[in-house]
Amino acid sequence: MKDILNNSNKRKKALFVSYSHGWNKRYQPFINALKDNYGFKTLNIVSDFNHATKKRVKNRLPGISYIHVPKYKKNLSIMRIMSLIIFAIKSMTVIKHFRPDLIYVVLPPNILGRVCTKYIRKHSNTIFIVDIIDLWPESLPIKGYDNFFAYKLWKKMRDDCLKNADYVLTECNLYIKTLNHILGRKKTDTLYLYKKQAESEKTVIRESSISYKCSPSIRLAYLGSINHIISINDIVSIMQKIKKMNIDVSIDIIGDGEKRDEFLNRLKKAGCKYTYHGIVYEQNKIAKILCVCDYGINLMTEQVVVGLTMKSIDYFSFGLPIINNIKGDTWELVQKNDIGFNVTSGRISQQDIEHICSRTLKKSSVFDFFDLMFSEKGYYQKVNSILISILRT
Repeated sequence: MKDILNNSNKRKKALFVSYSHGWNKRYQPFINALKDNYGFKTLNIVSDFNHATKKRVKNRLPGISYIHVPKYKKNLSIMRIMSLIIFAIKSMTVIKHFRPDLIYVVLPPNILGRVCTKYIRKHSNTIFIVDIIDLWPESLPIKGYDNFFAYKLWKKMRDDCLKNADYVLTECNLYIKTLNHILGRKKTDTLYLYKKQAESEKTVIRESSISYKCSPSIRLAYLGSINHIISINDIVSIMQKIKKMNIDVSIDIIGDGEKRDEFLNRLKKAGCKYTYHGIVYEQNKIAKILCVCDYGINLMTEQVVVGLTMKSIDYFSFGLPIINNIKGDTWELVQKNDIGFNVTSGRISQQDIEHICSRTLKKSSVFDFFDLMFSEKGYYQKVNSILISILRT
């Protein structure tokens, strides 16, 4: 491992690169620790475009440099590719000017890996940390594209980046297993996402959970982007099968996306009750909605390769067991901890429905699981141990 702490007396510099400012919470603890514990000067660059809302970033966070990029409306579009390319080009200019001793890059977009790799090959003493928060192009929800040139190029940019990394972080164990043929004996670690909860939010959750009473009806919840990777078919199928059990079922939906109209129309056509709340940013309002629900929906299309979703962590924070079809980490956590039910996409059995309708899972157990696995305190402890491994060896 490169020992940059003892190379010279000059103040060391660390650069953090992420297209989305939404991932700032994930690596901010690294920034804090490098500044406070190791005396680094840090620079954090992100784009000025919000991928989730498809709008310019309005509430800019302190300590972040925002790079201007083109806007886009659709996730799968030429304009999105252009936006990513321009961000990568401008990032390279910043990297060359800043001359960091440590680079922390968040992938995807994989083109950022290509940009950072070019710099690392010319500056071999720079420590290179790659954080994989999504597995693209494997998660592309379209079959038959793996032989296309663009697909292979996309994958090669990431794999070349990983080969040049000193340390690889992933948001779930599934990614490490999937990329093991590339990672080999490289230093890796799984760093699960975490959720910070204000005391006011915790109070609302506790009060709502105490007042919650199991009723003859079942109330589901969906939280997050309503996009091309959620399994609308499975959600509608589960609700229809619960109805056939003569149980009243409804779903509360918080979020928005390009599949919103299709989702709501499918529910309406199938005769499924729903309440659409739109985008809700106030955590206390979200808490009041979710805490009176029975399950959180964590169902995605089969093509998606993901081990753990942020929405599942959100559900756990509100004491909600999940109905899950995601393999890997989430599937294993549900099996081992009684925090939900796993179902197989497209093959939801009568036994699955009977388990869901039984409502034998306790919200208190889900709360305890969240505190153990996804608390802010535990996350910061993990970050400190990772930095010691990177910088002190």
